[in-house]
Amino acid sequence: MGRLRVVSKRVRCRLFPDYNSGLTSHRQLMTSMFTFALPTRLGAAALLFVATAVRAPCAWSQTAGEVDAAAARKKELLVRASQARDENRQRLRSAYGAGKVTYVLHEAGQTDPLTLLDADVQFFYEEPKFHIHLAYDQRLLENVQRKTVGEAADVPRWIPSQVTEQVVIFDGNGLHSVEHRADGSCQGTIYFGFAKLGVLRSAGFPFSNPVDLSEGALKLEDVNEGQLSLIPFGRGGFMGTEIKNTYRLKFFVFDGFGYELKRVSSYRTGESQPFRDFLMTWEESNGIHYVRRYLNTVTSAHGNTGSSAQTTKKLAVEYHRFEANAAISPTVFSLASVDIPAGSVFLDRRSNVNGGPKKLTFADAQLRPLIEQATTESK
Repeated sequence: MGRLRVVSKRVRCRLFPDYNSGLTSHRQLMTSMFTFALPTRLGAAALLFVATAVRAPCAWSQTAGEVDAAAARKKELLVRASQARDENRQRLRSAYGAGKVTYVLHEAGQTDPLTLLDADVQFFYEEPKFHIHLAYDQRLLENVQRKTVGEAADVPRWIPSQVTEQVVIFDGNGLHSVEHRADGSCQGTIYFGFAKLGVLRSAGFPFSNPVDLSEGALKLEDVNEGQLSLIPFGRGGFMGTEIKNTYRLKFFVFDGFGYELKRVSSYRTGESQPFRDFLMTWEESNGIHYVRRYLNTVTSAHGNTGSSAQTTKKLAVEYHRFEANAAISPTVFSLASVDIPAGSVFLDRRSNVNGGPKKLTFADAQLRPLIEQATTESK
């Protein structure tokens, strides 16, 4: 492979334009590129590609033809990956899945991490409809009293939620949320469809689509090609690095089915550890590729700038069952599929009555106007 030579910091290499700043040797370059510990299936091919590429001297300038060829190659890789992703999505008509979602907080200065959310999740999906059921083993909420009385020692920061189960249903038009509480009561809320991400995030499942967990990690359409460099892998796929204003975005797309997005990381300028990191494991069901395991880690510095302590938040979703293009009963996307006690009150936030949301009651497996509200409206 030849002896590795030092690269001048003043020279901007066209092969790795985003790695030249602050790098003084090939050793640093290689360390920066392979921080992720690439899976062994890349093998020697990827290493040989990098070593061969960096062995050649960098040019001060490129001809117009070379610039056009590089841009065309970049465009080709992005288009191919986008097409593979879209084709995979289009083949998915319905799905059933079950798994686990957890959210763990490890605050700076604390010895042990705290599990804020631990829930079993089950979903039914038929584009664009979905039914998501969350059964909470643990759900802690921030105590709002601390905002009024201050951080007193006798006022806990986190308190258990009274909600033991939550079902969120989108029927293609309206969005219904049903909450079962520890005291046996039940309450529902109706929203416009555009509120689905906010409602699901509040429930502890921050995805607008349960079958496409990778969408929140990266959208290729949002990548600025002018600030993007790509390194193709010998067996397909590529590593991309996009330079932002205050940070850089690095992502790995493996060939697999053409768009196997494995990792997306964000680094602040001058830092080697990501402050936001997505890891995804893919599997296949009935010819459809899906994310079986999703892990999002966010790290933030302690409020005291003089401290090196950091707070870490980890959201993990793992499906232990996933059936693509499964037969789904239409009734699963209606309230008839949910165990709702008669007389349960629903707030319809799509309508305003007397300065507040319209009130409905659940009776005979359907929603009816609340009697006292109907009486008030008639006066």
